[in-house]
Amino acid sequence: RSMAVEDYGLTLCGTGNRYADPEHEFMRAEIDFETIDEAGGLGGIVNNECKSVSPFLADQWGEEDSQEIPADYFAQVQFALMVTGRPLAYVWALFGADKLVRYTIPREPDDVIDGIRARAAHFWNAHVLARVPPAPVTIDDVEFLMSRLQGREVVATPDVEDALQRYRNAKAVAKGAEDEIE
Repeated sequence: RSMAVEDYGLTLCGTGNRYADPEHEFMRAEIDFETIDEAGGLGGIVNNECKSVSPFLADQWGEEDSQEIPADYFAQVQFALMVTGRPLAYVWALFGADKLVRYTIPREPDDVIDGIRARAAHFWNAHVLARVPPAPVTIDDVEFLMSRLQGREVVATPDVEDALQRYRNAKAVAKGAEDEIE
């Protein structure tokens, strides 16, 4: 934050402030820091988010002042813009110890913001309040769920057993083909 304020001549007006969505009290966002937009013509307060970037993930970030940031950060910024009602955010990415890059993220159109709000409200009602975890979507989700079951016996459903047998058969066919090629 201090590098951004100093290097870009920003006027700091808040740090770590928390806001609630005007339509849903449970939707909240904490803004890393807020600045007054003096040069951009908005005449208001701008959200600012700080991120440290691993050298292994640097290729997920675009050129300075672009909107090319990882999707999960983009979603976080749009959620915060929805909650605060602001039109613009800066994401400050620190590459290594001293390369600070600014990304300029304008608020998405109202139909996109309305979609974010609706999905968040649905998730809150269907999963948080109902205490029903969402179904796994990615392999990482499955690995997380399975890690909690280590050491416990889990009985496979007939569909899972069938899929496992088809997988084993396919692997055997592939192995046979590799041996034949060899």
